[in-house]
Amino acid sequence: VGHSRRHHCRFKKYGSGKLAGDMRAGATFAACALPHLLLRTAPPCVGRPAMLSYAVRPGEVDQAALAAVYARFPVVADLAEGYVKALLKYNEGTNIYSQGAYGKLPFHIHDSLTLGALIARAPGSVVDLGSGSGLPAVLVALSNPGVSVWSVESKGRKTAFLRAVAAELQITNLHVLTINIVELSRAQAFDVSYVTAKAFKPLNEVIPLARKAIIARARLLVPVSEPQIAELAGQKVLDPATDLERIGEFTYFSRDIDASDRRLGRTVVPAVHLLTDGGGGES
Repeated sequence: VGHSRRHHCRFKKYGSGKLAGDMRAGATFAACALPHLLLRTAPPCVGRPAMLSYAVRPGEVDQAALAAVYARFPVVADLAEGYVKALLKYNEGTNIYSQGAYGKLPFHIHDSLTLGALIARAPGSVVDLGSGSGLPAVLVALSNPGVSVWSVESKGRKTAFLRAVAAELQITNLHVLTINIVELSRAQAFDVSYVTAKAFKPLNEVIPLARKAIIARARLLVPVSEPQIAELAGQKVLDPATDLERIGEFTYFSRDIDASDRRLGRTVVPAVHLLTDGGGGES
């Protein structure tokens, strides 16, 4: 990526577990070694959902595929597994992830961990737009414990889970905001190195939203599929020669974006006290 101007996030306002301890203890590592450990080449990569060799009925989670994903990310494997277990348990009572899509969960975990490893090559603070049930925000945060990750999600039932799992796994660098990004960006802006968005909105809508959400230049990283690449290239939304980062089975739209010029004319609104000092705290 080659983009590492900040390791910590400043949030600009216009106008005014024992289990977790055991996991975290096992995840101590030298920061310089993290990208290499996260992206080690063996065992073989788990492919996209249609390519998985396991027979999984709708509503079931392919535990063998998940185990293969965890094996590729040994530094954070225990924490990633803890997140998945918490997600499945929470989802039994509150719908935050479609049970009919459980067969695709290993792919999305792998995709999010790969994105976290990509950011770990040049660590910097992150804002994730439309975080949903935590993919990729939670896994980016646990893959990059030295930087702040802001999770922006409008649905309270989902942010309740995000705060709960951040507390349980002691992911102290994850900060959760229950607010619509459009509403937030009218008066607030993030000073971050990266903006991420997975399964949020079409890329041609994500780019302007991301520009409005930041105060200075940042790198936008969005997972894209091959069919999406062909369509977006035809629409002149991306240039396959310059806007793509490929890692194994996964491809990410990757472009430096500048803050929207409209920000200079924003109406000043009172501070809403969105942030707290505690990791995973309500904002």
